[in-house]
Amino acid sequence: MLGPDQPLIEFFSQPSGLSPEAENVQNLRTGYYTFSCAGKREDWIKVYVRAEYGSLMTGKPVYPQFNDRLHVSDKPLKAMRGVAIRLGWDFGLTPACIVTQLTPRGQLRVLREFIAERMGVEQFTRDVVKPQLRALYPEWTLEWDEDQAEWEQITGWGDPAGVAASDTDEKTCFSILRDEGLDITPTRTNAPIARIGAVESFLVRMVDGEPALLLDPSCKTLRKGFNGGYQLRKMQVAGEERYTEKPDKNRFSHPHDALQYVALGHNGNPGAERQSDRPKILGARGYKAV
Repeated sequence: MLGPDQPLIEFFSQPSGLSPEAENVQNLRTGYYTFSCAGKREDWIKVYVRAEYGSLMTGKPVYPQFNDRLHVSDKPLKAMRGVAIRLGWDFGLTPACIVTQLTPRGQLRVLREFIAERMGVEQFTRDVVKPQLRALYPEWTLEWDEDQAEWEQITGWGDPAGVAASDTDEKTCFSILRDEGLDITPTRTNAPIARIGAVESFLVRMVDGEPALLLDPSCKTLRKGFNGGYQLRKMQVAGEERYTEKPDKNRFSHPHDALQYVALGHNGNPGAERQSDRPKILGARGYKAV
C-alpha cells in the first residue's frame, strides 16, 4: 500500500556505465561498457552506455558540445530581477520565440520557448507570446518606456529576413511586432556559421562553476534539438560520410534559429537600432516609433 506522501511514479537517473558508480558491473565481464563503445557513434554511446538523455540520429548533430546533464537545469529557472529579458525570434508560418537572460557574469539562461505551427507572426505575438510574457514576468514591461530602467524592458532580436515586406499590405515582421509594442531588432546577419557560432560560444564555456548556457527543463523542443533532432542531414553519396553544410529544416530548426538570433544579439549586434532611436511620427495616440 502506498504511503500518504509516496508518489505514484518516481524517476531514477542511472549512472554512466563508464563511471565509478556504474551498476551491475559485478555481473559483467571486465571492460564490458568500454568494449561496447567500440565502433559505435557518439549518440549511441551517449544513450546506451553513458545513460544520458538523447536520441539516435540519422544525421550529424549541430552541437556536439551539448551535454544534457550539464546544460539542462535540474530545476525550473526563475527570471532574475535586475537582469534584462531578451527575446529571440524566428518568423514564417512556424514561428518561434525564445526567452532569455544574460547574467552580469555572462551566463545565458534560456527560460522559455514559445512555438506555433500554421500561425502568422501577428496572431502568434498577440495570442501566445504577449499573454505568456505578461503572466510569467509581471515585473518586466513589453512596451518601451524611456523612464524605466533598461533591465525592466523586454526587447530582443530576430531574423533579419523579417524586414522584407508582405506582398499584400507591405507590412514586415518587425513592423508587426512594433505595432504590438515589442522592441525587436534584426540581427546583423542570418548566416548559419555566425548564428551557430554564437550559441557555441556559450556551450563551450563555464561561468563560476556552471555552464555558460543553461536551459530550463520546460524547453523540451530545444532540448531534443540539442540532443540530435537539430542536425546536419547525411548526404546519399558513395564513399566517405558527408553531410549538408546547413542544418536540416524540421520542427527543431525554428526554435534553434530563434535561439541563435538572441545569442547573436547577446554577443553584440552592431548597427541595430533601438526603438527609442528610431524616427517618430505623430499618430492618433501621439508619437510612436516607425
